[in-house]
Amino acid sequence: MKADLDALGKEVIKGGTDWTIGWTLNFLIWHETYHTGQTDILRQGSG
Repeated sequence: MKADLDALGKEVIKGGTDWTIGWTLNFLIWHETYHTGQTDILRQGSG
């Protein structure tokens, strides 16, 4: 399982460095939770 996460994945950002599958999953999870936090701020602001 760890070997699968350490394997290099496809280029995520054009011109960027190759990320491992583990780093890609970590980034995607962080990215989605960031947007979830943004929607909570909008919800609070809407009353």
